[in-house]
Order: sequence, then C-alpha cells, then structure tokens
Amino acid sequence: YEGGDYFEWTSSTEDNNNARVNVFYRTWGDESNPQLLLIHGFPNSSFDYYKLIPLLEEDYYIAALDFPGSGFSDKPLDGYNYMLAENAEIIDYFLREVVEFDDFALYTHDRGVSIGLALLGNYLDNPDPGYRINYHFLSNSGMFLPLAYADIFAFKDGNISLLYVGRYLLERQANELRWLDNLRRSPIPTAYLWGLADNVNPIRIANHVWDTYLDDREAPGSYWILPTAAHYPQREQPEAVARIINMALGGQLPDRASEDEFMRRYEASRGVNDAVYVG
Repeated sequence: YEGGDYFEWTSSTEDNNNARVNVFYRTWGDESNPQLLLIHGFPNSSFDYYKLIPLLEEDYYIAALDFPGSGFSDKPLDGYNYMLAENAEIIDYFLREVVEFDDFALYTHDRGVSIGLALLGNYLDNPDPGYRINYHFLSNSGMFLPLAYADIFAFKDGNISLLYVGRYLLERQANELRWLDNLRRSPIPTAYLWGLADNVNPIRIANHVWDTYLDDREAPGSYWILPTAAHYPQREQPEAVARIINMALGGQLPDRASEDEFMRRYEASRGVNDAVYVG
C-alpha cells in the first residue's frame, strides 16, 4: 500500500452519473525490462500476486491495479455499478495514460479473465490501440471466496462492497460467449493455466475452453495443468507459474511440429509441483 499510488477515473457506466473513483496501482522492477500486466479476480485484489511478483520483478517491469470495489481502491456503496466492460476501459486508460505500457504481456485470473477478454475484443477491433499485447496468460476463472486476507477485504468498507461487485456474474453470463470468441479470433500467443484441485471451477471448464476456442487456432498456444494447485496457482504454486511465464516470454515453447520432443524433455526435468504440459 505504501509503495503504490492512485489515479482518478470517471465512471463510463451511464447510471453511475460520472462518479469519480480513485484507483490504486503499483509497479515493480526496472522500466527498461519487458512489460507485464497482472489483472486480479474477485473478491481479491492485486495482492493476489504477492508471491509471484518477487519471482519475476528482476526480469520484468510489472504493473497491477485494484479495480474499484476491491483492495485499496475506492468502494462507492450508493448504488454504484461495478461493470466488467468498464473495468476493461479502466485497464486501457491505465496502460495508455498512467504506466504508459506499449508492448506487454497480459496475465489474468478469475474475474480478471473476463475483463481481459473484454479488453482483448476492444484491442482487436481498434486499428490503432496505442499498444501491443504480445502474450496472453489465462488462469482459473470463476468465483471463489477464500477465508483469508480479510484485512484487505475490509479496507474502506470492502466487506460491504463485495455484495455489489459480485453482480459481475450476471454481466459475464450475458457476454461470456462473445468474450470467449475473442480468444478464437486473437492472433496473440496464449498460455492457458489451470489448478487441478480447484473445486469451484472444475477442470472440465478448462478442457472445454481449450478444445473450443484455443486448440485449433493458428496463433501459438499452450495448455498447462498444475496438479498441486487449486483456484489460486499464483499463490499456491508461484514458482511453477513463474516458470511457465518465463518459458513463454523467453520463446522456449514449441510449435506443433516440435511439441512431442519438447514434452519428453520437459517431463524429464519436471518437479512434482511443476505444471503438466498438455499441448
């Protein structure tokens, strides 16, 4: 909290009446390093990445924010609508006007996956977005309420705001097929990660999304299952997640022609907590 800062956002959702909210953000690492944006899920905040960031900050310039209603950002409780589509607009503004990212990798988790897919659609439809997304990481997506980090949930009435932010499930239900189709038409290399022990969002979700939207694309893609992680791989097995990020952004993942050889080599060195490469 002490190492972060705020920017002001004027809500673009019509019935929020141009409400202004202060959005908390923080950056780590050297600005000359490759850029990495981390997008958090519900009901948590950018603090979700506190175990992963130390493994990456020497090699990347990392940025993360707390969406309105979460973490250290403002939490209006007077009927304010916390919309996924607006969150995607906040990310766009954050990239262009605040951290000035121009060529970055995008890592999304849980509710943040939907925000990332909305952002992706806007990006693909904009002939001049002002930046380039060079890699897209997706992890376990869905709603999960852990019984930890309650001090951050409670910051500035956070426990109350959960009831309002949780309405995003209705918005996601209305838009999920359109947003998922953004994956099918995306030319951005994608890595799909899933904690196998997630008992809220079972592995059949990941299998369906991979088979339906990612596996047959021309763009490079990879699917990873973390056998000893659950809903929060970035907290439960951060070293395994960092290894996938480093391999993907370091150009070490195979194309279809060489994936059998890669799989044999990778499996020979894989630790018990490392992700399993599916394809």
